[in-house]
Amino acid sequence: MEPLSELELDALQEIFNIGIGRSASALNEMVSQPVELTIPNVLLLHNEQVKARLTAAMKGEGKVSAVSQQFRGDFSGQALLMFSQSSGLTLVRRLLGDDIPIESLSDLEQDALVEIGNIMLNACFGTALNILKADIEIDMPKFIQGTIDEVYSHVNDTDWVLYIEVLFALPFDQIEGYISFLMDIRSQEHFKISVRNFVSGLNAA
Repeated sequence: MEPLSELELDALQEIFNIGIGRSASALNEMVSQPVELTIPNVLLLHNEQVKARLTAAMKGEGKVSAVSQQFRGDFSGQALLMFSQSSGLTLVRRLLGDDIPIESLSDLEQDALVEIGNIMLNACFGTALNILKADIEIDMPKFIQGTIDEVYSHVNDTDWVLYIEVLFALPFDQIEGYISFLMDIRSQEHFKISVRNFVSGLNAA
C-alpha cells in the first residue's frame, strides 16, 4: 500500500492541527485557562504498538479515565480522549467548581467527562471530516474507566491502524490529557484519497 507523501502528511497534520485548535478553544472556554498542545503525530502502527504508546502517554497508570467514540463510514475506527484518574477528577472539579467536595466528584465525573469529550472530539474530528469531505457516522460518546486494554476496544480485520495523537495540558492545574484517532488499515486508502483531493485543491487554488 502506497504511503502518504511528505506533502500529504504535512497536510494531514495541518488538518488535525486546525481541529485540535478548535478543541482547545472549546476547553479554554469551559475552564477559562490556556491549553497547551503538541503537533499532531501521524503513524502507521501495529495494535500492540498502539497499546504501548497509549500506556506511555498515560505514564504507566494502571487505570485511566477515558471518553470513547466509535465511528464508521469512509473511515472506521475509534476516537479517544484520555486522562489519568487524578487529572480527570481535577478537570471535573475545575469545570464544576472548587467548592465541590472531592469525595462527591466520582458521582459527577462520568457525565462531566462525557460532555467534555463530546465537545472536544467533535470539534477536532468534525473539523477534519468537513475539510476532507468525508461521510462518517459517529456513535454517542461512552465513559470508560479501566486499563488500556479496556479503553482501546476497536476491533478490525487486521492488526494495523492509522494512528493520530495529540497531547494537551492545562498547566495552571497540572492537568494532562491525550486525544487519539485510530483508524483500521482498510480505511487508509479512503483516507489517502481524501487527503490527496484536499492537497490537489490547495495546489489548484
